[in-house]
This record gives sequence, C-alpha cells and structure tokens, in this order.
Amino acid sequence: MIVGTSLKFALNVLKEGGAIAYPTDTVYGIGISISYSENWLEKLSQIKRRPVDKPVSLAFSSVKSVMDFVEGDRFAELLNKFLPGPYTFIMRKSEDFDFPWEKVGVRVPEHETAIKLAESGPVTSTSANLHKKKEAVVWREVNVDVDYILVGKCTHGAPSTVIDLEDGKVIRMGAGREKVKEIMEILDSVAHI
Repeated sequence: MIVGTSLKFALNVLKEGGAIAYPTDTVYGIGISISYSENWLEKLSQIKRRPVDKPVSLAFSSVKSVMDFVEGDRFAELLNKFLPGPYTFIMRKSEDFDFPWEKVGVRVPEHETAIKLAESGPVTSTSANLHKKKEAVVWREVNVDVDYILVGKCTHGAPSTVIDLEDGKVIRMGAGREKVKEIMEILDSVAHI
C-alpha cells in the first residue's frame, strides 16, 4: 500500500480500476471508479470484508452529474440547496443506470479533492474501514487494504447524514445534522407536489 499526497497518482489508480482511500468532508472514503472497474462491487466487498449485497453510496462531482444517474427532477432544488455538503441522499436510480440496486446513495462532498476524484465519473463513497468498525478520520486510521491512501483532511470528522428522499426517512444522523429539520420540511413539501 502506497501513501502520498498526489491527486494525479490517485486519479491514475482509479483509472486503472484500483482502489484508494481518500479524504472527504466527513470521513475517509474508499474510492473505486464504477466507470473504470468492472468488478468494483466485489472489490469493495473484499476490501471492507462485508456482504456483497450491502448497498453502496457514490460520490459525484456536482449535482448536475448526479442528475444523470437518478430519477428525481423533483428533488433537484433540494440537492442544489444542500450539496455539496455532508449528506448522502438516497434516490431511485435512473432506468439506464446499470447499478445493482433500485436506489443509490448520492454524495457531492464539500471537499475539493473528493470532487476532483469524481470528475471522470462516480466513485464509491463508503467509509474507509472494515465492516462495522470505526470510521477513519485521518489517514493513519485507514485500516483497509487499498492501492493508495491519499493524505488529506476530513472537515467534519463524522459520517454523513443519510436521508432516503424517496421514503422521507432519516437513516443515519451524522455531520450536517443541524440542517436535517430544514431538509425534511422541504422534502415534505416536495412529496405533496
């Protein structure tokens, strides 16, 4: 495993189908490009030592790029208001998006490095830790076997808040919890459209 500060090297690892650990606005994530790695799901499950059927969230470079992969124009205003930010929003995937689940957790981290990593397509955004173990907030806490650890700072130091926009439910309170009430109020008004 290589540790360093080269964004270019991290991008090359992704483009070769490899796995990296990278800083986000919340905690360190495991990044595998779903565009460049045919077996990204199996690879991610092996790295985290978790079941292959456990859903995965993806990091995107912008809300505009998210909208290419999901159904949910009705949520665009909400996404534009709170992303980039420390949230994972679960949405129904678009019909033509080849993804193993009907819904996908989408993130646009408020972190320049994470956004640059996702500019060439969605990158997995699950925390860089073994299944059911503590999340890594600094690179030295990363305890998974990846090809490259990109050294950087995680802003919040807590996992993202996860909200299922389709079901209108908070799945996990985390970073950004102070805006959850506002998000749920907007979501409630969107649900009645």
